[in-house]
Amino acid sequence: MDALSVVLENIGGLGSAGAVVVLLVYVIRHGGADRQAYQAALQAAEERHAIEMARMRERVDGLERRVQELTEALDEERRKRWHAEDVAAGVRRATAEGG
Repeated sequence: MDALSVVLENIGGLGSAGAVVVLLVYVIRHGGADRQAYQAALQAAEERHAIEMARMRERVDGLERRVQELTEALDEERRKRWHAEDVAAGVRRATAEGG
């Protein structure tokens, strides 16, 4: 038998104040257990959140790298197009002057 069972069986001999003390001890113990369970659940949630945030950060970093690569490719294509336009304009001028 645990202490609580013994006390509850003999509660009549303790009086009102004793009963209140026993009740308070019981509530405090169970409140502490609830708090520990809450803290454990909170810690687990924080760990899951940290893992998810790290995964999302990796994904965002990868997307940022891809956007940078595409931006550089686009810039290179623009430079090539501008060069081709300059060459074409030069050919048109040369043809117009010579013709």
